[in-house]
Amino acid sequence: MNYYWHHLRSLHDWLILPAFFLLILAVYVNNNGVISKTLNSRLMLYIGTIYYSIYLVYWFVQ
Repeated sequence: MNYYWHHLRSLHDWLILPAFFLLILAVYVNNNGVISKTLNSRLMLYIGTIYYSIYLVYWFVQ
């Protein structure tokens, strides 16, 4: 049963990738959209920079 759950989890992880790809593609194609403006706001860029820095430190410390 544990193997079955692991297989479903793996499948779920692979299915989420196309969704993110389509989101990125939609933002790239429509630069004037709400999603594009939200993701390119100063607040989101600042939060992304902070979280990426934390991720790099966490990966190194691990």
